[in-house]
Amino acid sequence: MKVEPLPFRRRLKDKELLELRQRLLETWNYDGGYWEPLDSKSPKETIFLMKENVSKLDYEKIIQLISEKSDRKIFEITEERIDYEIEIDSFYLDFYETIFTDKTLEWVIYGSHESTIAFGGPCLTEFIKQLFADRQNKLNKWEQNW
Repeated sequence: MKVEPLPFRRRLKDKELLELRQRLLETWNYDGGYWEPLDSKSPKETIFLMKENVSKLDYEKIIQLISEKSDRKIFEITEERIDYEIEIDSFYLDFYETIFTDKTLEWVIYGSHESTIAFGGPCLTEFIKQLFADRQNKLNKWEQNW
């Protein structure tokens, strides 16, 4: 019988958590609370979308880009301060009050409880602009259907 290995998911130790959160604060002005677009904090350009406007194909292309820009592991930082290092394959779009990044902090993806997803970092913002070139009306537009 062949057993599938469990995905890598390592909870960050307190020292790692504090260091990473300090770097996120210094680089992205992310203090663990609300972020873009709920609270305009980013010192750098961001783009946001309503999660419902991100298709499965969009999601796959975003994962592919992140995989190319990062090693196979990224950080998942939550408002509850239960933070993990995970494999890129474990990244998912259905997350709330959570920010994802890699060890370089050159890019971030933040999801809110308002069903928004914000992208920061030149590689991601330019990629999203190109990916949504035919759907520009969806960029940075708040649309709630609930």
